[in-house]
Amino acid sequence: MSPRRAAPAAGEPAAPVAGEPPAAAPADRGSHPVVLVAQAPEDRLDRFLAASGRLPSRVVATRLIREGQVEVNGRPARASRALVAGDRVSFVAPPPAPSDLEPEAMALSVLYED
Repeated sequence: MSPRRAAPAAGEPAAPVAGEPPAAAPADRGSHPVVLVAQAPEDRLDRFLAASGRLPSRVVATRLIREGQVEVNGRPARASRALVAGDRVSFVAPPPAPSDLEPEAMALSVLYED
């Protein structure tokens, strides 16, 4: 994706910087540096990060910001910081939480088939 395209709609991921690998599936994510470029003005940094699809929730975004792990244009920022088009937001995405869920074999019957 080009960093100069139109702003994503609410809930769509923000555009990554050119040369950055595409977003991985949630199960494949690990700790890795992420740089996003705001395509349009955004009212809050934490909302921008949550809508980017790179973090699981706004709570995680707010925690990373509070811990000083998120920078805007190379400087630490507050969750309430407004973004302008072209601002570069960088952070290290945390690895996914471990899960002990395992698939379970079970008999299923088809109730309806086209």
